[in-house]
Amino acid sequence: MELKSFSKHSNMSCHHNKVASPGDLNYPAISVVFPEDTAISTLTLHRTATNVGPPNSNYHVVVSQFKGVTVDVEPKSLKFTGRNQKLSYKISFTRRSRQTMPEFGGLVWKDGVHKVRSPVVITWLAPF
Repeated sequence: MELKSFSKHSNMSCHHNKVASPGDLNYPAISVVFPEDTAISTLTLHRTATNVGPPNSNYHVVVSQFKGVTVDVEPKSLKFTGRNQKLSYKISFTRRSRQTMPEFGGLVWKDGVHKVRSPVVITWLAPF
């Protein structure tokens, strides 16, 4: 893919032919797409959170329940020691049963005062 449109340098190119999955983006909203292939039962995403509040902020996560998927977040709490500190966490989505419609929910990080919500949408690709 040519990157000339996005760069001042005309000699840049991207040698990766793989298209990124929606879940690969470190956006607050989380999009999970289970493929038609039932051999893939767990999808794991990684996210990074930045503390914009005071130092020594501790957040714990609360996750929506989904019909077709079990969600696990590790670690279950983020303990920030400084302002603008970045901490990473992973979210694993394990398929329980294929749903015909998308499921919507979210995960919320809470510190007792603040709530930081990430909406989650889970979809299943239809067989061809």
